[in-house]
Amino acid sequence: MSSDKLLGNLAAKFEWITPEQLQECLSIQEKASRKGSPAPSLLDLLIEREYLTKSQKQMLLDEWKKKSERMDSQIQEWKDDEEKQHIICQSCGAHFRLDLHKVPKNFKCGQCGTVLKIPRPASKFSEKMGKTLAFLSMSKYKKNPNSWV
Repeated sequence: MSSDKLLGNLAAKFEWITPEQLQECLSIQEKASRKGSPAPSLLDLLIEREYLTKSQKQMLLDEWKKKSERMDSQIQEWKDDEEKQHIICQSCGAHFRLDLHKVPKNFKCGQCGTVLKIPRPASKFSEKMGKTLAFLSMSKYKKNPNSWV
């Protein structure tokens, strides 16, 4: 779904426009696109037809920007968290959340000083690809699931 349509749906959710007004302007955009003409922005069409004000357009764009920033931040948090593993010191029981791709091979426990051997993970891509190909019976992954070549 295009950002234009999402912004239009947001305007309808705020009850600034009706679903019929939204559909009318989406149809105009679609007709222009089929003719090979550059399609006008949905928000500009809504303003041109006096269904939406310029200040409402700016509020929609500001809200869109905030939501996009929150979404980007959440996605980055998920990516960062996916890379981290829970490690427990065998000597003192201290818990660590570590990105195994960035930690030195022999990590010292901050509580007791014991050197912890950190396992080296395969990259997420190669691991997922290996499992996918194994599922499709196309890989040696089934024979040795800890290594993917």
